[in-house]
Amino acid sequence: MIKFFKNHMLIFWECVALLSLIFLLVLFCLLRLNQDISEWWSLYPARWYMEAMGSLTRVIPFSLTELFFISTGAFIILLIVLIVKDLRKKKYNKAISRVIAIPLIVMSIVTNYFFACGFAYNRKPVALPFYETQVENDEFIDIHNYFVTDLNNCVDQLEFISNGDVKTNLTIPQISKLVEKEYTKIKDKYFHRVAVRAKPMLTSFVYRELQITGVTFSSLNEANINYLATNVEIPFVIAHELAHTKGVIREDEANQVAFYVCLNSDNIYLRFSAYSMYFYQISRLTSKGYMKDEDRAKVIKYDNRYAIAVNHSIDYWKKHDLLSKIGDWFNDLYIKLNGVKEGTESYSGGTSSSINPGSLKLNASQYQKLFFEKYYRLNPKS
Repeated sequence: MIKFFKNHMLIFWECVALLSLIFLLVLFCLLRLNQDISEWWSLYPARWYMEAMGSLTRVIPFSLTELFFISTGAFIILLIVLIVKDLRKKKYNKAISRVIAIPLIVMSIVTNYFFACGFAYNRKPVALPFYETQVENDEFIDIHNYFVTDLNNCVDQLEFISNGDVKTNLTIPQISKLVEKEYTKIKDKYFHRVAVRAKPMLTSFVYRELQITGVTFSSLNEANINYLATNVEIPFVIAHELAHTKGVIREDEANQVAFYVCLNSDNIYLRFSAYSMYFYQISRLTSKGYMKDEDRAKVIKYDNRYAIAVNHSIDYWKKHDLLSKIGDWFNDLYIKLNGVKEGTESYSGGTSSSINPGSLKLNASQYQKLFFEKYYRLNPKS
C-alpha cells in the first residue's frame, strides 16, 4: 500500500484530503451538540463568512446557486463517463483517482455548507418580540376586528387579476428591496447584518413541480426565488429566504421571522402576503370555544377577495405537483439530517394553539403572539 501511494501521489493526496474533510465534518457535528458553541459559531465564524459571501453574490444579477449546482452535476457526470472509459482502456489508476474525486467534491460542498449554516440548527431560539402576557378572551373581538380591518384595507388598495391573484408589476429584486428595508428595522445581534438581494431562478419551472418556492444556499449566502410562485405569496417567500441569509436556519423560525417582517411593514403588498399565510391564526379567536354567540355577532367579516386569493394559491400548487413527493422526500431528509426530527413538518412549527382545560383561556401559538405584539404595541392597554 505504501509503495502504491508513493507511485501515485495524486491518489495519495486525494485520500488525505477526503479523510481530512470527513474528520472535519465529524468534528463539526460533535461541536454542534453544544448550544453555546453553536451560538458562538453562528455569531462569529459563520457570520463573517456569510456576510463576506453575501456582499459578493449580491452584485451578480443571476443565480450563482443554479450555475454552481448545474456545473457541479455536469462535472460529476463527466467524471463518471471518463471512469467508464478508463476502465475499458484498463487505465485503472486514472479510474481510481476519478472515483475518489467524486466523494471529494461532495464532501467539500457538504463541509463548507455545514461551516456556513450547520451550527445554526442548534442555536438559541430566534429573537422575536413574542407577546407572552396572557390575553383575556374578552379582548379577542377587538384584536380580530383590528386586523380584519387592516386586511380589508389592504384588499381595497391592491389590484387583483381574473384568477384572484394579486396584480403586481414589481420584479423579484424590487420586492426583495422592499423586504430588505423591513429587515433593517431589526437591530438584534441574533441576525446577520448582510443585505442580500433575492434572485429569480431560471429553473423555476422545475422547482414549481417540486413544489419548492425558494432555495437559500448558505455556502454562497444567496437567496433564490421561484418566480412562478403566486404573487400573493412571493413577498413572504422572499422574507423567508432572506431570514436564512441572516442566520435564521430552522424552517419554522424562518417562517415566523418572515411573518413578523411582512406583518409590520408599511407596504400593503407585504402585509397582505403575511395575512394570506397566517390570518387564520386570528380567525381562530372567533371560534365558539373562545367567544359567546352574542360576541361573535360583532365580528367584522373579511373581504371575499382575500379568500379568493388564498384559494387560488392553494389550487395553483395542487395543479403543479408532478415531482412534489421527490422534493418533499429530499427536503425532509435534509432537515432530519440536521437534527430536526420533525423534518418538513417543522415548517408548521409554532402554529398550534389550544384552550387551557382549567381556565378555558388561550394557549397562544407563536403567530398569535406576534399578532398580539403588534396590536398591543399600537394599542397599549390603559
